[in-house]
Amino acid sequence: MTGIDLLNLNPSVIIQLVLFLALIFIINVYLFSPMVRVLSKRREEMEDAQKRDPLEDEAEEKEKVYRDRLQKLRIEGTGILNRMRTEARGEERRLIDTARHEASDDSQQRREQIRMNMERCKKEILEDTAKLAAEVAAKIAGRKL
Repeated sequence: MTGIDLLNLNPSVIIQLVLFLALIFIINVYLFSPMVRVLSKRREEMEDAQKRDPLEDEAEEKEKVYRDRLQKLRIEGTGILNRMRTEARGEERRLIDTARHEASDDSQQRREQIRMNMERCKKEILEDTAKLAAEVAAKIAGRKL
């Protein structure tokens, strides 16, 4: 009877066994099943995310190509702008030199005109002075010379 004593099946053991099985059923329904659903859903989302990775990689590659192209265009635009500035500076120098040359030529022509006008005025003054001197002398002498 020693073997039977070990498996002493009294009503409290049966009640504990029934309560344990009920607890496992309740825990399974309210805890394990929802947890399994959540973990399964999470696994599916992770798989979807991994499936979307190629699309993201493709988008990143296109963005990289776009950025590289944009950088090249910026560099090219800067080069064009620098060339245009250099050309504009050269044109500016040429126009300024032309204007200075024309101004110098114009200035020389005006100086020559002024010199000619001064000589003409000197001649006229000398002629008028001679006439006036003759008139003054005639009036002083009282007769016409």
